[in-house]
Amino acid sequence: QERGFTGITVDFWWGIIEPAPKEYNFHPFLQLIKQVKTKGLKLKVILSFHACGNTIGDQCNFPLPKWVLESGNHFFYQDQNGKINNEYISIFADDLELKDGRTVLQVYEDLIAEFDKQFQVFYEEVIVNIELGVGPAGQLHYPSYSYPNGFCGVGFFQWYGDLATSKFHQFLDTISIVDSPKRLNIFKQLPSPTLSNLNHKPNKENF
Repeated sequence: QERGFTGITVDFWWGIIEPAPKEYNFHPFLQLIKQVKTKGLKLKVILSFHACGNTIGDQCNFPLPKWVLESGNHFFYQDQNGKINNEYISIFADDLELKDGRTVLQVYEDLIAEFDKQFQVFYEEVIVNIELGVGPAGQLHYPSYSYPNGFCGVGFFQWYGDLATSKFHQFLDTISIVDSPKRLNIFKQLPSPTLSNLNHKPNKENF
């Protein structure tokens, strides 16, 4: 406060909070929030459902919970070269069951409910804002680039893999193209294997 600060922001990392299914560990964060309260400061909480350690500026390493990673690579984004990015569960997997039998969305809901039960006593007095960190680096985008391959090129598409293809085909089945029904069959051949030939180094691009 003497330096003009009124509060701090803290990530509540999923990899710390839920080391085993429905076994929640909020203890270090409860200790922190008590110190924040003692100092007369406010707290903005970020419930971070992504990993830490794969983005520029990261000086820590908090992967997703081990039991989530063990649920299978099909839960994660995949690029045209077959590279899996396990920084965040793919949006294509929201309704799939993880290793413990709950769907991805149910897991998120259960954790948020447990957070609310343990921390609501601090609402307004200490906790003044709660954000959800979803998507790679906590942002709503594909993990188009990945370290240590460099920063960052024009990136790779992340709509490959069986889940993404299945969702795309489900969408195509809901639409019609009046001028050329055959065009749907062309779309169903996507993503094109020629995309793997893209020049992804921006300093070599001509525009």
